[in-house]
Amino acid sequence: MNGTKFLLGCALALTMGVFVGYTFGSKSRTPPESFPSAPRDLAATAGQSGMSASDALGSASQIGSDGSMRESALDEQAVAVADSESQEILAALDKVQGVAARTRFIRTLFAKLAKDEPQFAMELARALPEPGEQLAALKTVALELAFDDTRLATDLPSGMESAMLGATLALASTNPEAATLWAATQLEGRSRGMAIMASASRWAAMDPDAALAWATENQNTIGQAGEWIMNRVISSAATSDPVASANYLGSLGEGRSRRGAIDSVAGNWFDKNPQDAIAWMQTLPSVEDRDRAANSIASRWANSDVANALKWANTLPEESTRTAAASAAIRSWAGNDAPAAARYAQALPKGPGKISAIENVATAWTRSDASAATAWVQQLGDPELQKAAGDAIRRSRRGRAPR
Repeated sequence: MNGTKFLLGCALALTMGVFVGYTFGSKSRTPPESFPSAPRDLAATAGQSGMSASDALGSASQIGSDGSMRESALDEQAVAVADSESQEILAALDKVQGVAARTRFIRTLFAKLAKDEPQFAMELARALPEPGEQLAALKTVALELAFDDTRLATDLPSGMESAMLGATLALASTNPEAATLWAATQLEGRSRGMAIMASASRWAAMDPDAALAWATENQNTIGQAGEWIMNRVISSAATSDPVASANYLGSLGEGRSRRGAIDSVAGNWFDKNPQDAIAWMQTLPSVEDRDRAANSIASRWANSDVANALKWANTLPEESTRTAAASAAIRSWAGNDAPAAARYAQALPKGPGKISAIENVATAWTRSDASAATAWVQQLGDPELQKAAGDAIRRSRRGRAPR
């Protein structure tokens, strides 16, 4: 891993060196520092540059009565004007009317520039007078550069978090490892955490061992979101390799992030090998962890065989684990067949187990058919059960699970 970082650092340094000495072949362009703000008179600007307005934007038949251009014409002219001098490019952009049309023209133009002359594209983007259009141009350049080579996009202006974040997420779709490493070294603040979380999760789905090792090694250096990022990496890796993911749970503290990771590991492991998942659940060090894993296993099991899921839940030695597993199985069952689950819950002997079952039926039924769930609660004869079910419905409507 240290070797990977070293190579990436060398590549970054090399790339920056290339940019310092960057030339645009035989073409000489006006330095962006001397760009005027976009002029309002295209004819005047075209006259100064020796380029006619029709040369800059094509025939008038391509321009609508409101000054806007058809998308195909916008794309064609944006590509054509990309070979022009900077003042001519700004003059061509100034002629385009309407926010949507200007945005499309900018994206097409700067995508073309980024492919051909990346540094000129970045300098021209910075010279745009409108902040919103400057950001759109920079983001387009970042996306194009990231698809070709992430390292090139590191030369974007500082402070353009949105552009950098967009570039990272785009790269993550094809090279999540590079996107993760880039985000960790180039981004700051909230954008950094968001980009690492998204990229590392995708990386974990493709190469669990490498992503998990990186996340573990860097958990304490990637900011306050470190534990959540670790959770997402473990959860994502669990879809392809739950065994490897389970080995990294120790890096998570207590709390929501750990519970979420246990959910993912237990559920995905059960899908691949039920007996091994159950055996692993029993080895977890705390009752809370075992409760969480049993909840996830029973929920998955009940989707295909609710009878055996409930039978297994009732054999668990610890009361809280039995309750967690049975509740999950009933909730899953009620999500698929609420009336059948309701009949089962009502037939249970009086006690905490019955109340919990009634609550979980009410919760799941409310999510699929709130009116039917309410009608069912009203016909329950026991006031205690009616109150428990009614409270569960209200919690469900507020997005909370039963206690």
